[in-house]
Amino acid sequence: SIAGSCRLCAVEVDGRPGVQMACTLQASEGMSVTTESTQISDVRKSVLELLLSKFYDAGLSEKETYTSEFKKWVTRYQVGKPSWGVDTPWTNVDADPNPVVFVDMNKCILCTRCVRVCSEVQGSFVWGVSNRGAEAKIVAGADMPMLEAGCESCGLCVQVCPTGALFDRMSLGKGKPEKIVNTTCTYCGVGCQ
Repeated sequence: SIAGSCRLCAVEVDGRPGVQMACTLQASEGMSVTTESTQISDVRKSVLELLLSKFYDAGLSEKETYTSEFKKWVTRYQVGKPSWGVDTPWTNVDADPNPVVFVDMNKCILCTRCVRVCSEVQGSFVWGVSNRGAEAKIVAGADMPMLEAGCESCGLCVQVCPTGALFDRMSLGKGKPEKIVNTTCTYCGVGCQ
């Protein structure tokens, strides 16, 4: 589904004022789209700075050579944490006893990818958004442990998380993978790889 949560896909479209979000933009015949410009870069830097303001990385899932999608954007646009941002964890690191998924919501940027993949792809509806505004946060069930909320430990939320707020617990401290291969998951018989 269309969400437009993170605002990093900003683009310029000829004939439209300001910037548009590419993920919510309907393509049309003859549309001219600019994906990189000074204006777009400034918007992305501002968005990244805001996302970094509440972001805290204890470094547990990134000790070795793992680089999250979010950190790639931060590095690309050379954005640092704002002076007014948090500098200590605002919630528990390793907050869930799930044996497969390591949870550190201090790194969550509220992109809602985990919520959407869990409901729209997996059909489990474990993840959701609690509260509103500055108090909004991603929670399992009614702010309970993942397994109690019906988590089947499929790992899709880990796969789509751009920050490492949800991470493969069994990979912690193991370093960079030597190779990546397609496999058939033993979780189900669909074989989608």
